[in-house]
Amino acid sequence: MRKLRADEVTFTLKIEPEEMCVRGNALASDDPELDRALEDEIIARLDAGDLWAWCCVIVEAHWRGFVGGDSLGGCCYADEKDFKAGGYFDDMQTTALDALQAAVERAVAEGAKIEAALADETRLCASCGAGATHVEGYCSEECRDGARDLGYGKEA
Repeated sequence: MRKLRADEVTFTLKIEPEEMCVRGNALASDDPELDRALEDEIIARLDAGDLWAWCCVIVEAHWRGFVGGDSLGGCCYADEKDFKAGGYFDDMQTTALDALQAAVERAVAEGAKIEAALADETRLCASCGAGATHVEGYCSEECRDGARDLGYGKEA
């Protein structure tokens, strides 16, 4: 299967409030006063309604109903433009695209199993003799263990 390209998917970026506490997590310098000053600044921005002050950034890649995503917590940026300029956005798009590709590949594999299960072939299970369409992972209730021992081409 071919790989999806960035130019054929839609990327979205959204932010959510960060649940992690600002204090003790915003900066880990050797200067407690500097740490406290930055934490106070972040808290003041949050109090003023500035979500970019301390947030979780989520980047998603969308294609034909499929979604792949990546997230980064503990973010402190001036705004979306500042975040996009920092380099993380490009990396997150790549990761989201990889996750989207994996989701599509899983769906294709699952679709092949479903298609095989719905095929017109009648198969008898060698373990129990029940007539059923068995596909690995989709054995009937009557014969959960029989999926390993299938007799193909036998009539029910």
